[in-house]
Amino acid sequence: MHGKHVKVICTLKVGDIVTPENGLDSKLQGKRLKVLEIDLIPKRTCQSGCMIKIEGYPNWIDSDWVDVV
Repeated sequence: MHGKHVKVICTLKVGDIVTPENGLDSKLQGKRLKVLEIDLIPKRTCQSGCMIKIEGYPNWIDSDWVDVV
């Protein structure tokens, strides 16, 4: 939950190509995957404040878990 006077900035946009970092899913390591959705005010806890969905992975992940290609 974010408090008053808090702004979440996410430099990712839908359609960006990213690669997952180590620890997500070994089958996805080194692959170039498209960002499908972005949630800036997630109802789940995440470190960055920005959750994303990427192709090839069914769950929402923290945007900190990917690198932009």
